[in-house]
Amino acid sequence: MAKYTTMIKTLVENKFPLALNDYPIYDECHRPILNEKILHHYYFREIGFETPALFNTYLRRKMHEIMPYYNQLYQSEKLVTEPLVNNDIKTVANAGVESGGSNDAKTVVQSTATGERKGETDNRTQASDTPQSKLEDIYSDEWVSSTSKAHSEDTQTSSTVGEAITNNHSVTGNTTISKYVNDVIGFSGRTQSEMLMEYRDTFVNIDMDIIAELDTLFMQIW
Repeated sequence: MAKYTTMIKTLVENKFPLALNDYPIYDECHRPILNEKILHHYYFREIGFETPALFNTYLRRKMHEIMPYYNQLYQSEKLVTEPLVNNDIKTVANAGVESGGSNDAKTVVQSTATGERKGETDNRTQASDTPQSKLEDIYSDEWVSSTSKAHSEDTQTSSTVGEAITNNHSVTGNTTISKYVNDVIGFSGRTQSEMLMEYRDTFVNIDMDIIAELDTLFMQIW
């Protein structure tokens, strides 16, 4: 039974809305766990203020002031994943092989065409002073007063030379890259027992530290 003010037990039974639902916390899933610990720890303690409303005001202020710091502690607690490992060396190497080249080719095609044309011409001119006489054969010289013959030969030669040039340029390349990863994990310079003892010294009960911070909100006489 309360002597001076009101116990937390009475506020909970009367469903008084304690200011534990809006303070910042790193994970909302942890809020009901922490709230339950706070209520159970101070369940039979009397509030240090005249009225529940005044207690609620200071409770809200206190939680908003201290939780940013404790949220960082909660987060840092997750950083330790391998407490017995103090050596983690990872080596990553890339090896590449490149091959390739270029090829130049030139193709020259030459062609030559020649031709020759020959021609001959015979001209024969005959004259007769006695045209009354019948000329039986123009190739006989009978009854012909004068004869002239002309013979000519014509030879034509043509030559055509052609050249076709084709240039081809090709480039080939191939690259092969292999990745090598060497990961060495363990401990060195320390024994596992020493590391375990040192790790135990880092254990922190963050929830209890928060609960202890709220002690000033309750009566110090009981």
